[in-house]
Amino acid sequence: MKTIKRMGAIVLFLIAAVTASAKTVYLSPKGNDKAEGSLAHPMATLPAAYKKIAGGDTLCFRGGTYVVTDRQVMKKVGSYAYVFALEKGGSSERRTCIMGYPGERPVFDFSALQLDGRHRFAAFYLGADYLHLLNFDIVGVPVRVKGHTQSECVAARKGSYCIVENLAMHDNMAIGYYQVAGRHNLVLNCDAYNNYDNYSEGAYGGNVDGFGCHVKSVDEVGNVFRGCRAWRNSDDGFDLIKCDAPVEIDHCFALFNGYQPTADASDVTTFNKAGDGNGFKAGGWGMKPRVMAHPDQSPQHYIHHCVAYGNKANGIYANHHLGGNRWEYNTSACNRRDNYNMVNRRAWGEHDNVDVPGYGHLLTNNVSWQPGRYHLGDCDSSSCVLINNAFDASQCKASSFLSVDPSTLLVPRNALGELPFIPFMIPQQQSPLYEQRCGWRLCAPSALNVSEWQDHWCVESESPDYRIIFFGDTCEIFAPKGLTFWRKEKLDRGVTIEYDACVLPPRVSDMNCFWMASDPKAEDIWQRQAWRSGIFARCYSLQLYYVGYGGNHNTTTRFRRYHGDEQGVTDVASRPAVIREFTDADHLLESRRWYHIRITTSLDGRTRYYVDGACLIDYLDSRPLDSGWFGFRTTLSTTRIANFRCY
Repeated sequence: MKTIKRMGAIVLFLIAAVTASAKTVYLSPKGNDKAEGSLAHPMATLPAAYKKIAGGDTLCFRGGTYVVTDRQVMKKVGSYAYVFALEKGGSSERRTCIMGYPGERPVFDFSALQLDGRHRFAAFYLGADYLHLLNFDIVGVPVRVKGHTQSECVAARKGSYCIVENLAMHDNMAIGYYQVAGRHNLVLNCDAYNNYDNYSEGAYGGNVDGFGCHVKSVDEVGNVFRGCRAWRNSDDGFDLIKCDAPVEIDHCFALFNGYQPTADASDVTTFNKAGDGNGFKAGGWGMKPRVMAHPDQSPQHYIHHCVAYGNKANGIYANHHLGGNRWEYNTSACNRRDNYNMVNRRAWGEHDNVDVPGYGHLLTNNVSWQPGRYHLGDCDSSSCVLINNAFDASQCKASSFLSVDPSTLLVPRNALGELPFIPFMIPQQQSPLYEQRCGWRLCAPSALNVSEWQDHWCVESESPDYRIIFFGDTCEIFAPKGLTFWRKEKLDRGVTIEYDACVLPPRVSDMNCFWMASDPKAEDIWQRQAWRSGIFARCYSLQLYYVGYGGNHNTTTRFRRYHGDEQGVTDVASRPAVIREFTDADHLLESRRWYHIRITTSLDGRTRYYVDGACLIDYLDSRPLDSGWFGFRTTLSTTRIANFRCY
């Protein structure tokens, strides 16, 4: 077995992972724009360094503060000044990366910007596809225009397939992240806080959200906010008003929005009112008495495993939407109005600008605690689906949770942008909420990195010549024969599993997986691991669900439910039947393409398998598997796995 276990120069290794086969230009606050841009001789400003790179290359900033002036504004379009206009796109194999040097934290300070007083500022403009912003702070983005206006820290106005990761956008007069175009953009592990515009419309500060997505085309799908926090933004935490395509908000936190900033960003006691102050505002097109531009069908936004706390208005809010959203496994507490408010607009018509109780919403396994007004407001339960929610004061007490201290939500992230364990409002194991799987839960760590993987993963290989290497938090597996990469934690029914995977040439095949796997003849799957030895036929001895995506030399995609009948090891006739099969090109593998896999298991015995948001498998098991292990399965191939999550 050949495995990378430790690397002394881990910082350089991480940079190499992002910039493999690409040019890297380095910058430093003490650099010189006449320098060559090497690590030893860095440049000073982004616009100058940007001229030296092409699409797929990297700008890498050393730690320190970069003061941005009017001279650095790269582009003006109409009323907007795109300060850093990022218009050199990358590819799915090699993104154009703007990143902070690993282990250091650059800060971009835009407070010196003035121009002529007639421009809105977009600090980082995403103007191309396959961009990656990573590991830095944005501060001081100003507003210099009076009236109803705005500036933006990250302005996603064109690019698709972009990643905005581990940014902190704070102490600005601008919105944190603002998107009006693009598809399949991921905003990951970012923070937006203490953002407040007290200039354009006075002290109200009513147009500064933490995060917003407002795309104008129904085709601009796949946009996701994941692991982000929004607090003390003077308007809303997350805002999806006038958004024509569905958006997913996953494991995000919105607290104390609608209040002015404090000198100490972790202050949980000082509150001076500002703008609207909703935690998660999901949908709507306003309430003006006219027919507005709108899609034929309102998008169903998906908000899950999120926390809304102490916001000035509602915690989780439908905002006069014209259809229902999916709200699952959220926790909303101590918001000044309603913890959940599902109000809808009656219809699109000119005279239909009337609020009605919410319709078409799906609310599952949510928790409400100590609202200012209602646990669930403006909801027509007869036209919504409400399943297993804890919206009764008798179900939730302070003792039901590990912690009710909101300061635990504001702990620092680690260098990779990950949050430590947060006990806030996670149900105690003795609580009925825990047994009912209500409320938000933490994701288990991915651990697809060189320092952690052996604590969370285990290799079962038919050949000793397999190879596992790590690029940051991405794992590459070379399997000369059958191999299962098992996750060590046992999972219970109700779990969701997500990861990204990509198969590399020359043999593009077998991006497979097992889930809820158990051994009927043993207490766990490890006791007979040596006997199985990665041999695929011996896996018929297990009970599990199995998808072989692009199996049989990339000619089939199949779903089976294994019953643990060991006769199937040697007797083909005893093997489980194929429940679902695809053979068309749309359901087979493409070389080097990244796929997002999502597997869900529900308490009613249903399991689903999604690829890039599309449900391929929807299976209701009459004898559902209650618990088991997950394993990534492959053979005769090289595969990369990243962003593994289970919750």
